[in-house]
Amino acid sequence: MKKIFLLPFLLCLLLSGCLGGKSDGLNNQITSSQKGVYDIDDQTAVILDSVVDVFKEPNIRSERVTQVLYNEPVKIVEDIRDWSKVQLVEGSLGYIQTKYLSADCSSLLPEKINLRVIVSSKTKEVLSSAKNGITIKNIVLGTELFCISQQGSWYEVKLPENKKGWINNHGTFQVKATESVPFTSDIDFVLTLKKFIGSNYLTGGISSFGMDSSGLLYISGKINGISIARNLKDFYLSKEGETFSFENITVEDLKTGDILFFSDSTKSEITHAGILIGKGQFIEVSIDSGIVVISSLEGELLKQHIVGIKRIFTPVL
Repeated sequence: MKKIFLLPFLLCLLLSGCLGGKSDGLNNQITSSQKGVYDIDDQTAVILDSVVDVFKEPNIRSERVTQVLYNEPVKIVEDIRDWSKVQLVEGSLGYIQTKYLSADCSSLLPEKINLRVIVSSKTKEVLSSAKNGITIKNIVLGTELFCISQQGSWYEVKLPENKKGWINNHGTFQVKATESVPFTSDIDFVLTLKKFIGSNYLTGGISSFGMDSSGLLYISGKINGISIARNLKDFYLSKEGETFSFENITVEDLKTGDILFFSDSTKSEITHAGILIGKGQFIEVSIDSGIVVISSLEGELLKQHIVGIKRIFTPVL
């Protein structure tokens, strides 16, 4: 069900750098589709902090539309004083404080070992050396780093700004640098979702530091090989999976991994989502509770607010 795009890898840019000047307009969007192969050019930059806010306007008081992770590539569209208008991997636009961006994109280039390490635990420490090193950076689920070498259960990885670090393989998985994250199963998807139970609510958030329902879906899908748009409405209207009306099925027809889209008031406006985990329960980011919780589908009032359902995983017959 996922869409895969692959562009030729531009190795020559390792020598020329990847941010040679300011952008005066949009070029082709960065396309990786979790392939470890990026369309790098002189407008590309990488993220320097564990989790960085992306705003609707160049102002920290404006709406946080999403977040990006450490070592994630973006394209610079325009520089505005201390802010950069950027285009994210999937094409959406927003503003990031320029101090969180680096022009050195060498950390996006695979080494001879040809492995990409992806964090699957809520958080992970990057150390200065294997075993007894000091913490260089705390990173989060979904962060991707290219491997330089391996010593037992430790990976030496490339970091932004031409730095190196070490990460233990516990709470990670590895794929070849030029391969996509494999499409998993409803069970794996739910296991990922459950890792975030108790995490705080944060508008536009995508990590255990804080998230909303769109962020919970996006980041859980990312490490399970599922292409999920960062915006709930965009995902609901996408061709990913099968979308159908709740009016045409019963609760008994729902399957583990089905995604429920809710509206607070009218059926025309999607405000949040939940994911079925079985036995009439679903995981959601509750605004009322302020955390990620497990809720029950019991009660007619709740069912009246279901706009529709999307099924990503085909039930096993």
